Amino acid sequence: MEASPQWFDETLRRNEGVCIVFYRGNWCQFCKAYLKVFDTLREDMEEHGFKIYGISAEYPDMTARTRKAWGLSFELHGNPSNTLVKRLKEDNIIDLTITPRKGFENGFIQPGLLFIQNIDGKPKVILAWASELDKGKGAWGRPQPADSWDAVKKTLRSQSKPELQEIPRTTFGSLCNVCALQ
Repeated sequence: MEASPQWFDETLRRNEGVCIVFYRGNWCQFCKAYLKVFDTLREDMEEHGFKIYGISAEYPDMTARTRKAWGLSFELHGNPSNTLVKRLKEDNIIDLTITPRKGFENGFIQPGLLFIQNIDGKPKVILAWASELDKGKGAWGRPQPADSWDAVKKTLRSQSKPELQEIPRTTFGSLCNVCALQ
C-alpha cells in the first residue's frame, strides 16, 4: 500500500497514536539497524496506544520485501511520489529532505521520525525530527529510538489528567470537625 496523504489521514483516524520512521530504503544498513531497534519497542508503544510505521520512497512491493527480509513486525509503506512528505511539509508537521538518487524518480526520503497523538480526532505532534544534511549529520544525527520513546512517554504523562484518589471516610469526619470549629 502506498503511504499517500489519504493513507496518513486514515491512519491517524484509526489510531490513538502513530510513530512514523522515515527511512532511505532497503539498501541503507543504518536504516535497517534503526528500524530493528524500533521493532524492540513496538510492544511497549502499542501498550501506550502508538502504532509504528516505516515509510520510504520505494514502491510498496519493495517495502513489503524489505519488511520480510529485515524481519520487522510492523508495517513498511512506500511513497515513491513523495506526496506524503510534501504534504507534511506544507502542513508544517515535519520538513523532510528529499535527495536525488538513481532509481528514485522523485528522489528518496532522508531519515526522519514523527510521533503524533490523536486527541479527539485532532492530530497533535509530540515529537518531530528530520535529518539535517546541510549540517553534515545525515544518518549519524538520528535520535536514539529508546530516548525518543522515553521523551514521548514523558510528554504523554504530563498531558494526562491526574488520577483522583478517593478520600477515606475518616478524613471527612476530621475535616468537618475542623470546619465546625472555625
